[in-house]
This record gives sequence, C-alpha cells and structure tokens, in this order.
Amino acid sequence: MKWSENELILAIRLYCQLPFGQLSSQNKKIIRLANVLGRTSSSVSMKLCNFASLDPDIVNSGRKGLQNASNLDRKIWCEFHQDWEGLFLKSEEILKQYNLEIEDEEDDYSAGNRDVTTTARIGQDFFRKMILVNYGKCAVCGIEHNSLLIASHILPWANYPKDRLNPRNGLCLCALHDKAFDRNLLHIGGDYQIRIAEEMMQYKNKDWFAEYFGRYNARLINLPEKFFPNREFLGERLNDGATVRVREGILKPEG
Repeated sequence: MKWSENELILAIRLYCQLPFGQLSSQNKKIIRLANVLGRTSSSVSMKLCNFASLDPDIVNSGRKGLQNASNLDRKIWCEFHQDWEGLFLKSEEILKQYNLEIEDEEDDYSAGNRDVTTTARIGQDFFRKMILVNYGKCAVCGIEHNSLLIASHILPWANYPKDRLNPRNGLCLCALHDKAFDRNLLHIGGDYQIRIAEEMMQYKNKDWFAEYFGRYNARLINLPEKFFPNREFLGERLNDGATVRVREGILKPEG
C-alpha cells in the first residue's frame, strides 16, 4: 500500500526525533506510529530508513539508510527542510484532525509546563526534543542530564522566524554554556571550534575559568548524530556578536 503525503509527514516528524541507531521496528515509538497508521512497525522502520538515505549527515558519516526512497519521500523531505515550521504545523493539523496521539511522555524534553499548549509552545518543545535527542549532551562540556540541557538557537528565535524550528539552527548546551553563548562570552565558529571571548581572559588565572571555560578553548564541539549546526548560521552569529560587542564598547573596532 502506497504511503500518503499525510502519513509521510508524520513519519518524518518521528524521524527528526529519533537517533539513527533507534530506527528499529522494535522501537516502541515506531510501533506506536505504526498502530496509528494501520501499518506494521517494519514498514514504518523501513520508511524512516528511506529518509536516512536522504540525510547528508548520515550518508557523509559512512552510515547508510535504505536506498529505495520514493519521489514522494524526496518531495516531503525537501519541503520539510525548506519550511520546518510550516510542515510541523501541518503535522499538528493532521494529528488534531484524526484525534491522534503519537508523542511519548516518558522522556521529559519539554522546557516547562506541559499544560501550556499554545502552538508556539508545542513548536518549542518539538525543537527542544530534536536537539536533545540528536546531541544527547552539551556540545561544549558533554554534560548528559536532560534537566541541565537547553536547546539553544544559533540565530535568535524572534529575528529569524523561518528557522525557528530548523534543527540546524540549534545547539545543545548546558545551562552555563548556554548563558555564556547567549552573552557572547563563548563562541562557536563555522569550523565548529569553540572560542572563549577575549573579555573572559581577564579571569584566566581563576580556577573556575580553567575548569569551565579555558579547557574548552580551541576544541571542536560534540556534534550531533544528524542535523549538524549550519556553518553559515554560526558565522553570521559570530559576526553579529562581534558587532554587538563593538557597539557596547567591549571591543575596539578593527582598523
């Protein structure tokens, strides 16, 4: 039986929230979606592996999905990556239309009160789950406890609506390094290298600086399983941060 567009939208929604190593037909989230769609878990697992074959981060790492992705698979994949928020909202409409529940409450990836169910809130939780699942730990220090991790936007949520739910516009950071990243005290370049801001160097003789910042300077970040952070976004963020620091008198303009 051919897959419908609505079914594929729900399937790719789930793909975004599962690590590559969990695309098994025995995965209870895959089984849940299969029950919703009236398909076998093997069929859903194979479809997610079809999507994996279209994912450059998976393919370029030497891993392989299944190679028989359909033209409709490719169409939905491209549409999702061109309009993350639009396709996410469409998936929400599909779930509401059929009164379906496919999300798993077992792992707490939400950023706050589950009773707050506005569209923006649900979108934020979806983004957070994608980021935390695919990283699994802080991109800087490696802390793995979900309660201490934040899905940080590279380009600000308010200023870049098109990329609000784009996982390539996200980094998984612990609360400390998220705050430092937000305040431009810690940078991540397009080369994925961590850079500690010059204004932090006044503390270089402090034990806390060496422990929480100095040791990571010039290291590469911990990359996610898929949806690597967009290098151009990181470069734009770095340039914007430098402009802000010049304007605030923290750095002197070059030249």
